[in-house]
Amino acid sequence: QNRRQKGMSKFRNAHGSGQEPVDELSLVGHTDAPEPSNIVDAGFIYVHEWCASWCAGITKKHDNSFLNVPFAVMAAANRRCYHCSRYGAGGACIVPSCNKHFHTPCAAAAAAFQYTG
Repeated sequence: QNRRQKGMSKFRNAHGSGQEPVDELSLVGHTDAPEPSNIVDAGFIYVHEWCASWCAGITKKHDNSFLNVPFAVMAAANRRCYHCSRYGAGGACIVPSCNKHFHTPCAAAAAAFQYTG
């Protein structure tokens, strides 16, 4: 596979019209705060594992399961991302005087330091 073919993963074929770039960050979050009924599906809340790992209020246990997911997801649903201004920002800045929240991919795009310690 040559370099050009590898780079094609950054493009989407839109209705067979050829290759068009996609701003994937524009697909993150919600433009309006979602209703709880739109977050819960048959009594379950689905969340990306990586997003859950960075979400304020969620704790990862030794068996790799998560605690407090429903509460943290509902709280994040009403928070705007500092980077994109869309709802659903779960990641919180750890500086006590800072009240910024981010979606996980937006934190990376904003060059926020993502502490893993």
